[in-house]
Amino acid sequence: MSEKRLAKRDRATRSTSRGEKTKREILVAAKAVFAEKGFDAARMEDIATAVGVKRASLVYYYKDKVMLYEAMIENVMTQLFVTIQDNVHPHLPLEEQIENCAVAWIEFVWQNPDFLKILLREGINPSDWLQREVSNLFAPVHNLFQE
Repeated sequence: MSEKRLAKRDRATRSTSRGEKTKREILVAAKAVFAEKGFDAARMEDIATAVGVKRASLVYYYKDKVMLYEAMIENVMTQLFVTIQDNVHPHLPLEEQIENCAVAWIEFVWQNPDFLKILLREGINPSDWLQREVSNLFAPVHNLFQE
């Protein structure tokens, strides 16, 4: 492979890893801002400022606040799922699996206080976005009981 191609590939790799780092930083900042202000009061500008980028850079990765919120929730839930999965083993008795799951949940929440704030905030004053998503999710079940 020519030197030019290698240099181009190296730049692309650095750019991708830099982009992934920026996306991670945005998700961390978003979690803190959403925890502090809630979905409705949080602004993209607040998150951009927390990351140290311009709003346009933020929109490059996440076109709007809903998309960013969804990505942040998905990221945290994936981390939680992995944590629980690492602590629940099918060869153990059911009671022990349930206990391990509860302990993993508690430890995760303890280590991620912003996630707990988001859960509490959403429980007390659900965002319009979350209400729509939950309604859509449970609509088929609700319809079963209406018949």
